[in-house]
Formats: sequence, structure tokens, C-alpha cells
Amino acid sequence: MVFTFGIRFFDINTQKTIKQIHEVNCIPASDILFSDEDIEVIIKRANELLEKCNDITLQTRIQLDLDYIQNHIKENRLYSYYSLLDKTGSLFDYIDNPLVIIENKDIVNNTLTKLIEETTTYVQEMVQEKRMLPRYALMHDFHRIFNNRNVVVNEPFGKNVSNIEEVDLPKENLESLIKILLKDEERILLMLNDNEIKQVIDVCKAINEPYNLIIEEKEIKKGINIYFGNIFQGFRANDEKITVVTSFELFEVKSQISRYANKFKNAEVIHSYQDLNPGDYIVHNTHGVGQYIGIETRSIKGMHRD
Repeated sequence: MVFTFGIRFFDINTQKTIKQIHEVNCIPASDILFSDEDIEVIIKRANELLEKCNDITLQTRIQLDLDYIQNHIKENRLYSYYSLLDKTGSLFDYIDNPLVIIENKDIVNNTLTKLIEETTTYVQEMVQEKRMLPRYALMHDFHRIFNNRNVVVNEPFGKNVSNIEEVDLPKENLESLIKILLKDEERILLMLNDNEIKQVIDVCKAINEPYNLIIEEKEIKKGINIYFGNIFQGFRANDEKITVVTSFELFEVKSQISRYANKFKNAEVIHSYQDLNPGDYIVHNTHGVGQYIGIETRSIKGMHRD
């Protein structure tokens, strides 16, 4: 249990309090969140599978993963251990009575089928390389997660029951596009990156158009609202009278969103410990900055590891 006696903003130079606050929003650093009960189940079932395997390479890899899980160390590859659990959560578990809108059921089913096939192929390759346990159920069942929930299905050639539309803008310069959006006299939410936000602000200043920078849960007002964010494509919610516009509509830039995005774009990847010399400084994906001293072999749980 953690006891907090005060939360405040302070001046980094003088260390003096600027403002006392009463609440903060804590955002998880990872979507790989195993409870203590989950960890017990994962370790038990992983060890049961390892008992049937005599491969020392796989045993070493899996035991290292289990150590990470037990110590709450986050690595993207640990996502595969959700397959050892009987029940896992989804986005819907964090929303009270969600309204689920399916734009095209056939497209969703086909996309999920392709995703499952690609995932199965990937797991098979990892199993052959002795880097993963042979468990393939990594995806939620499409039909199960929609059970007992309010679901609206938009048919491709039927009535748009959700009243949500795509944003269709002509190929014009940025100033012209902003003026076109403002003609609708609605709330316009621009979800952009830092560089794009700067360009939009410059245009708004040039045409004397006020804008509203959205920070945390600030109210979205009528006119131009700017938010640092990234979604694949914009949309217009007619009932709410709000239009969400992204880099795709304004700058013709497709968002690249990936679970395994490289965090160190300018770094040199080390493929082997032989590439390192004692005293070299390195950046570890989980543990951060460190200094390489050397390799020492230790016995952990009866297994020898470097």
C-alpha cells in the first residue's frame, strides 16, 4: 500500500511549490498487466509444458521470461503468455455499458481471420526456433466479446444507423482545408503530431482564427481544437456535432501504429555480446542505461545462465 501526503507542481530550479493538486491520472506504462493470480497460473502451466520438453535452449528462454513476469518486468514478447490464461480482459471491460459500432461485419471478420492466421504462423516460427511455447490462442473470440453488449452493425449498402461518417476533404493547401472545416460551424478536433500542430497553429495565427489546445480532459469547444494524438483516420459524429481530423486528411500521412515500434531509431543494435567490450555503455530496452562489465555464468533454479 502506498500513502501519499501531498501532490504538487514545483519549480525544478528552486524546488519551491508552484501549485498543489488533489488528483492525478495514472496511465499504465504497458498493456501487459498480469495480476498476482495470473502470474501463478502462468508459471504453473508454463512449467507443466516445459516438463514435456527436454530442450535446454527453450527451457532457458522460458525460465527467463517467467522471471521477468514474476518480477513485473515489461517486455513485448511476454504478451504471448496471455495464451496460458483461461480468461483475459479487453477494452470493453474498462467501459461502462459500451456502444459497439461495427462498420462492416464482413471486413471485420476477414481482418480477424487474417490476423489469426498471421499470428499462428508467427508462433509456429517462434516454436521452431525454440523461443516460444506452443500456444496459439492469443486473440479474443470476436463473437464472445460482443455477447450481452449493445452492438450496432452498419451494413455497407444500408442505412447509416450510427450516424458516423468518413471525413472527405479535397486536395488543397492547409489554410484552405482549415477554412473548409470551419464552414460546418461544428467542433473540430485535430489529432496531430508536434510538427503538424506547429503548422496548424501558424496558419490559424495567419488568418486570425482562434484555436484551443486540448490538454488532458479539457472541454472541446466550437471551432478548431488541437490535440497531440494519433489515430488511423478521421470521422464525423453527426449526433455529437464533432469532426475528428487526422494527419491522413490534412497532410496525406498514414499513421504507422505498431505494438513493436522501435524506441531507439538512431541506436546501433547489438546482435551479440561479442560486439561489446568491457566498459562500453549500452541502453537496454527494459533496464535503461548501463555499462557492460563482462559475462558471468550463474546457477539459477538449477540451471546455468549467463
